[in-house]
Amino acid sequence: MKAGKTQSFYIVYDGPALENSEIDVRQLAPALHAIGDLFEAASCAIYGNSLRTQVRVKGSFKTGCFGIDFNFVHSLADALAGLFTSQYIDAALNLAELIGLGTACTEKGRTSLIALLQKLRGREITKVIDNQDGTVRIEVTDDTYQVEKAVLDLLRNLEVRKALDATISEPLRTEGITSFGYGPNSAQISTISQSESAFFAAPPLGEEVLGESTYETTIKVINVAFQEDNLWRISEGGETLHARIEDKDFLSDVHNNSRAFAKDDLFRVRLRKRQTLGEKGRVRTETAIEKVLDHRSAAHQIHLPLENANNTASLPTE
Repeated sequence: MKAGKTQSFYIVYDGPALENSEIDVRQLAPALHAIGDLFEAASCAIYGNSLRTQVRVKGSFKTGCFGIDFNFVHSLADALAGLFTSQYIDAALNLAELIGLGTACTEKGRTSLIALLQKLRGREITKVIDNQDGTVRIEVTDDTYQVEKAVLDLLRNLEVRKALDATISEPLRTEGITSFGYGPNSAQISTISQSESAFFAAPPLGEEVLGESTYETTIKVINVAFQEDNLWRISEGGETLHARIEDKDFLSDVHNNSRAFAKDDLFRVRLRKRQTLGEKGRVRTETAIEKVLDHRSAAHQIHLPLENANNTASLPTE
């Protein structure tokens, strides 16, 4: 690995609980670990595996509060170092500025992730427009913010947001810790108050719907459950599924004993399948029976060409 270049930054936690420059190690350790996670996740989000980062405690803790000097060390992988121009390497070395722990605004006037979250103040982003010049325009109600696309990449990255949450929001939720300070050194500090901590919390990631289909099919009931979720075990074409029953009329008839059925009975139903992508990348399939259209006993019957009054064929016999 090529020799790394080092930058420094300083963070400080302050409040009544830290008047003697003491903090429970169980509170400090997760915050320190999160800072390392933050730089690692940010580096991966922007540069993939081409940039290696490491955050080290630089010197002794400061007195009067709880301040820590850090070194941010970054180096390029040997295999890829030859592919980078000097301009690209310079951009890689500014990762701390993109996050914003070194300063809220860089020498080039670009807004950092931390500065952007302070401006957004927890408001929902309504539109993002790519300016096709390496920057994007972020619209929030009546306000508009111009940021580098790299900052948007950090804003959208869940691992980055979780690490930032653990660095800022979680410590400030601790009783007696009222502010988080950050800057290039102990003489140049920007402060985030306890009342602002919620702006840096990682947003909950809802499930992404990958696909949904609704169709009529014949199923066999294997096991029924009359619990709150009404999740039944069914078989469709030999595939065993767990399906939620959403047909309230059918459930009402069952609860009122006006409809009886047994194991392995056949049902003609309107079935809905939905595939979703969860937070940890897990694909989940949810099955629901929207409507029970017809029901036939599992008992074997002699086949006759029966039809309904509307000339629609009834359920097939086995």
